Amino acid sequence: MSIQINNETRQFILSLARASIKHYLAHQEQLPLPDAIPDAAILQAECGVFVSLKKSGQLRGCIGTISGQGPLIHSLIQYAIYSAFNDHRFPALIDSELPEVQIEISILTPAQSVASYHEIQIGQHGMILKKNGRSAVFLPQVAPENQWDLATTLTHLAQKAGLQALDWQEGAEFWTFEAIVLAEASASKTP
Repeated sequence: MSIQINNETRQFILSLARASIKHYLAHQEQLPLPDAIPDAAILQAECGVFVSLKKSGQLRGCIGTISGQGPLIHSLIQYAIYSAFNDHRFPALIDSELPEVQIEISILTPAQSVASYHEIQIGQHGMILKKNGRSAVFLPQVAPENQWDLATTLTHLAQKAGLQALDWQEGAEFWTFEAIVLAEASASKTP
């Protein structure tokens, strides 16, 4: 994997995601780009990104894109807001929750088609399953966090796509990708 991110850029990315959510809570509008932006090529790269929010170790929101849709810095602001306020699985984040939320950013490599699900490496690969016009995505960290093996992961992925549990075994298409995962050490204690 060729994505390299230094500590300054890592901190900037995590801080920008939190500031984006905080600004949206206060003003119901997207945060303008900050004046001081690190000179890091990754921030201008078009790459997939997911923003995950966790509260007490449990998922609280996760939205992103598999492929780049403009510079990462813009996508980061957009998907931080979407994960906090537009993930239909959860109510919109409220101001009092923000200090309890840990932010995790996954910056993705381009997805690659694989001939068989046997090529998927748990803990290394994120995965996309497509079958019968339905699809679902798991980030690389999902299976290890849940202590799932490959078969269990693919069963959950099929169900997430709205398919039957074992529909992944025949006729499904798979893509894999890798991710650099940036996470806050713990939930911020400042509002």
